[in-house]
Amino acid sequence: NTLIFETTGFCHSVILIDINTDEVVYETIITESTTQISLPTYLEGEYEIRFYKETYYYFGIIEL
Repeated sequence: NTLIFETTGFCHSVILIDINTDEVVYETIITESTTQISLPTYLEGEYEIRFYKETYYYFGIIEL
């Protein structure tokens, strides 16, 4: 499971939250030069994905 960013600097971090428990199960910092990240292979199911930039969160649901 790989996230590919078409532009660099899109966000500062990516957070996955288990929608059943509201627990943060994964979080990573994104640098200005990051173009892609691989999500852990042990994660399965539906998660809320949050992209954090400055004081804003962009979020949605992702199924792994």
